[in-house]
Amino acid sequence: MPAEPDLDGLPEGLRATVEKALAKSPGERITSDSAAEECARFLSTQATQVLTVDARLEPVGAPDFVATEWHVPSVEDPAWQDPTASDRKRPLIVFVAAAAAGAAIAAGILAFDAKGQVDPDAKSKSTVSPAAPSGTPAAITASISPGATRTAPPVDPRTIRIPMDPLAGVPHPAYTRAGDESQPHPNEWRTSTRAVTPEEQDAEQAIRDHMTSMLATKDMDFMKPTITFNQRAQTVIVTGGPVPQLPENYQDVFRRAGQMAACTALAQRLKGNPATWPYGRFTIRWKTSDGDIEAPAIGYGEATNGCFTEIAGQWHGDEEGMATAELPSSDKEEIRVADATVKAITATWNANTSETNEAPLSTGDGINLGFDPVENAAYVWTDDPNNHFASRASQSNLKGAIEEAVCRKLAAEFNSNKSWNYTRWTVAVHNAYTNDRQFIDSGTCTP
Repeated sequence: MPAEPDLDGLPEGLRATVEKALAKSPGERITSDSAAEECARFLSTQATQVLTVDARLEPVGAPDFVATEWHVPSVEDPAWQDPTASDRKRPLIVFVAAAAAGAAIAAGILAFDAKGQVDPDAKSKSTVSPAAPSGTPAAITASISPGATRTAPPVDPRTIRIPMDPLAGVPHPAYTRAGDESQPHPNEWRTSTRAVTPEEQDAEQAIRDHMTSMLATKDMDFMKPTITFNQRAQTVIVTGGPVPQLPENYQDVFRRAGQMAACTALAQRLKGNPATWPYGRFTIRWKTSDGDIEAPAIGYGEATNGCFTEIAGQWHGDEEGMATAELPSSDKEEIRVADATVKAITATWNANTSETNEAPLSTGDGINLGFDPVENAAYVWTDDPNNHFASRASQSNLKGAIEEAVCRKLAAEFNSNKSWNYTRWTVAVHNAYTNDRQFIDSGTCTP
């Protein structure tokens, strides 16, 4: 402020504009509109360096601008030199592209300055399936000829598979931390920011909607997530809490829902925009108090490793899914289907007793069914109070009865109810030797 700025090295055509921008008195400084106009005139007389796709110029927030390491061409670089007469015919087209890129950067800064903190309590009433990316169109319109369009049949978002390896075959992805197993650092959380770019805002909404839809089935949608982004760490962070006197298993469901929602959203975006989408890692954190400056990490992962528990391409249930399924459902459709399916399992078993030589089942034989909304799975379990399923033969018969009855019910509901997402099943029985439940089979139904 007290000294004159050092403008040595500035091109003459730019010096006057910069001098007016650096005037000591604010009233004497050039306006942004006038500066843009003067810069446009100056740029239109110059040869410009065109950025390729590999440069991956993206809108960024103001904090990332300040922290970015910039690489400027040397003075001898041909990009800075005066153009020849033949080159002067091209600058206007190049200028338009450069101006568009500049506008995108400016939009990123303005969005950060003007938007600030996004309302964490904003709640969408839409439901996003774990198998579907946010923003999937209900119909795809393809151009046939000028003035004519053709609308493709609607795509059921539940049938869209989440890519297991979204960066397979991509030579230069924007996300460069694939395979990095390092633990998340608290600084990544402290320096993260709310969504700035439209792409980040879209991902934030997708994660929030997906989590809300999962948590609501267990009457847990009071746990509202905050989603932030750390571009330097290429990580999306989902933060929950504080919630006083929250049971520990509720926090586990929040963690699982956050991991699935973040993994799903990031995998779809890595697959669709691998050269520009920089986020592939996700961290789930939990605040123990409003003033918590650490917010310990309770889960993390990568969207490049697949989002579901699969072994050799086959989905398998696990203890975490079972724990979630055991929590009472608050969804009326789930309660209705669970009750009908348990009755169907018992009826199927009893219908086959003449062939299996098994004793008939009754309502007191402890067949239970619950839903895990995180992995879209129906869990069937029994503590076998009457010792029906101790042998391998009886367990095999139980698996057959469950697969037949469960898949029949789940497929019927899937085809009649567009909000129904459950297509997987698993079964666990009590093991008298270990005194706990043992998973004996899992599968995926075909609607």
